[in-house]
Amino acid sequence: MTNLTAEKCREQFEQWFRDIEAGDDPNWSSPPYLSREWHDYLARRQLALGAWDKAIEIALPVLEQQGGWISCSERMPPSKTGVLVGCWYGREWATKWASLIHGHPDASNEGWLIPGASWVPTHWHPLPASPQQPQTDTYRQIENDGWIEWGGGDQPITGYKLADVRYRDGTQERHQMGCLHWGHVGSDFDIIAYRVIENDGREG
Repeated sequence: MTNLTAEKCREQFEQWFRDIEAGDDPNWSSPPYLSREWHDYLARRQLALGAWDKAIEIALPVLEQQGGWISCSERMPPSKTGVLVGCWYGREWATKWASLIHGHPDASNEGWLIPGASWVPTHWHPLPASPQQPQTDTYRQIENDGWIEWGGGDQPITGYKLADVRYRDGTQERHQMGCLHWGHVGSDFDIIAYRVIENDGREG
């Protein structure tokens, strides 16, 4: 299962669907192009393919978790998703957390955002599922005091209002909101809470 890819799954679908249509007829072939039978055949194929693709979309990430490293030349990870990346660096297998974010100012030419890495990954692996968060977790105990928990997404308030932000690693900073990355990529620098500074001294 470690070499299973969406492309190989599609190949398996084509063989499976052909076997279903052919039944016991060893000389079966697809209906004549643009005939009524061909349109019926195409409709059945599209319906089956939609169900197949949906099943693969659900199952493939689970299979990848159970498998090994995935070659970047074979398939890249989804954009803006935290993954583990690696490559042979001298005699050592180097690994880092990374995310593929094309256009990010700190990303490499290949689109990788890899804090502290000086190499280009050759393989990647999905991160394991997060453990259940304990009730005593610090981030569940954010005091009201103007703080709003943040689960990632587009900037909550447009413009460049000043705000205090708390990161996943527990650090806190004050920045203009328009200068921050509000999406979550699975890193320690994901914003998990913010507090807007209502009077930042620029009014009145």
